[in-house]
Amino acid sequence: MSAFGFIISRILACGTDVKNAELDFSDDVTVVAGLSNTGKTYVFQSIKYLLGSEKPPKKINESKGYDKIYLELKLPDGSYNTVYRSLLGGNALLYLCRFDDISQYSEDPETLLVDTSATKKNRTLSEYYAELSGFFGKKVRKNADGVTEKMGFPLMRHLSVIDEVDIIKEESPILGGQYIHETKEKSFLKFLLTGEDDSSIVAKVKPNVVSNRKGKLEVIGALLNEYEIELKNYPPSTKEEALQQSEKLESALTQANADLSDLFESVKQVELEVSEHWQGWKEKESRMLTVEELLIRFHLLGRHYDSDMARLEAISEAGDVFSQLKIGRCPVCSSSFSEAHLCDPINIDSIVLASEAEMTKIQQLQKDLNFNIDSLHKEKRALEFDINSIKIRYQEVQDSVNFYQSVEIKGKVSSIELMRGKLRDVNSTIRLLEKIETIRSQQEQLKNEISTSSKDFKFSSLSTSLLTDLSINIKNLLDAWQYEDMKSVSFSEENFDFVINGNDRNLSGKGYRALTYSSFVIALLQYCKSRSKPHCGFVVIDSPLCTLRSRHVDAGDSTENGELIGDEIKDSFYSDLSKLSGKGQIIIFENDGPNSITSNKLKYHRFTKDRTNGRYGFFPVS
Repeated sequence: MSAFGFIISRILACGTDVKNAELDFSDDVTVVAGLSNTGKTYVFQSIKYLLGSEKPPKKINESKGYDKIYLELKLPDGSYNTVYRSLLGGNALLYLCRFDDISQYSEDPETLLVDTSATKKNRTLSEYYAELSGFFGKKVRKNADGVTEKMGFPLMRHLSVIDEVDIIKEESPILGGQYIHETKEKSFLKFLLTGEDDSSIVAKVKPNVVSNRKGKLEVIGALLNEYEIELKNYPPSTKEEALQQSEKLESALTQANADLSDLFESVKQVELEVSEHWQGWKEKESRMLTVEELLIRFHLLGRHYDSDMARLEAISEAGDVFSQLKIGRCPVCSSSFSEAHLCDPINIDSIVLASEAEMTKIQQLQKDLNFNIDSLHKEKRALEFDINSIKIRYQEVQDSVNFYQSVEIKGKVSSIELMRGKLRDVNSTIRLLEKIETIRSQQEQLKNEISTSSKDFKFSSLSTSLLTDLSINIKNLLDAWQYEDMKSVSFSEENFDFVINGNDRNLSGKGYRALTYSSFVIALLQYCKSRSKPHCGFVVIDSPLCTLRSRHVDAGDSTENGELIGDEIKDSFYSDLSKLSGKGQIIIFENDGPNSITSNKLKYHRFTKDRTNGRYGFFPVS
């Protein structure tokens, strides 16, 4: 399948307590034939309704009980969508699945708006079909002033869904019949043939808008003058020079900020060193206090030891002297030594010996004490040296911190502030230059709009040369359908219609107008398909062979020349269509179907209007 368009796979009418009415279609050619009042027109109108028409199909007796209609679509990637509309009117719903899978569809269907504009939440049914057909978002010119609007699917619908009234109209098949739409209908056909839309067209300015533009031009001129005066406050330069300078300053600022971060990191490290020295200093001073306190106490203990030694030495000397005395009476108790008394000379010797032993202990203690005192004095001298060294290093590191903070960091910050100031000035220059550039552009645009407002625009339109290939396709189809003696088909720029064998198409009878209209829409479909141009991918034609066929006209009836379509043309028409494959989908609704040989080569639904023979019509009957 082509990247553009879709296939109408199936249509279904549903209701309450009624059996579904459905009809399936081939990817190539499908013919739905039968007598009147069998539902052919109902199906045609339902297709048109599901494609966005405002009018639901006309109710018939067989449609009672049916209130829902579905159109199953086959997309280019092989997937299926199903569009639903109520037969009572309203918006459409879109299911991203086949009709048979709707009952298991787990998500909420998308609401597609009908007869209203799209909203932020919902798109329209026209936009959905336009997107599938390849022209969503494209612009089409709608008047001689160059005003454009978005292409909608109704522009495609009158070229692909042709009812039994339009098929025989005398007006050009290119046009839908309403004068106000002629310009955009012509532009739309040009788009289908070329693939180029009208997005680039700038519309002509209206007189009242011109006055508004002139007022804007004065305001813009005054504003431009103000900006140019303000620009003089900054160093003169072009936008390119200012942008280069801004880039250099931003790069330098980035580097300066990185250097400043490094400085702060260095200060942080030095401050940690300051803290470490301070802590070491206080720890040493604390130890010094402890040592000094110990020395005081040790000196006091030494004096106690000296006092004890003096007392013990006195006792020892007194004992020695006492033992050498020769007296008759004891100086202590005045007793005669020859008599028993409390003081025994042996006890005095023991006292002397004990004193000497105690003196020996005290001497050892004094020795240990003196050693400790010497050690503490050494530690004190070492502490004094360390404290002095730490003070010196502390001061050096503190001076380094002060240097970083007062010189290096301060200098770097000043440099950054200076660069930021320059960058602000440069950026202000750039902004002013950009504003001036924008305003000058607006000024030039307004001048152009004002100057061109009085000119008549000329736009490229449909031409004979542009439609040459399409005309050849139409001729080949008519020739295959045995339309008279085919010699030529060309396009008339004057009438915007085709000229068949040198005669204007609208001069033909109804039957031949129906055939030529059919050949146009089928040729257009094949043209777009073969060249991968945007198109919906199908045509639906009601009564292309017309009801004015020989077997339906009484022998006594008079007909205008060209209104009667013979069996040869009918058979050739169906035979040629049966050979088409992969050139787009064609759906034909007609009273007479193909002969038995041809009907086996295409999809054929025959409504018999007979309850006992074949299919009665579109709706099931009991």
